[in-house]
Amino acid sequence: IRKMFASSITANATHGSDAPETAKVELAFFFSQS
Repeated sequence: IRKMFASSITANATHGSDAPETAKVELAFFFSQS
C-alpha cells in the first residue's frame, strides 16, 4: 500500500509501530472509547 499510493516516505497511508509498547499507546489514541 505504501509503495503504491504514498506521495512520499512521510506522507503515506500506512503506519507500523516500532515496538509493542508503542503500538499500545498508538492504538489507544486512535481507537479510544471516549
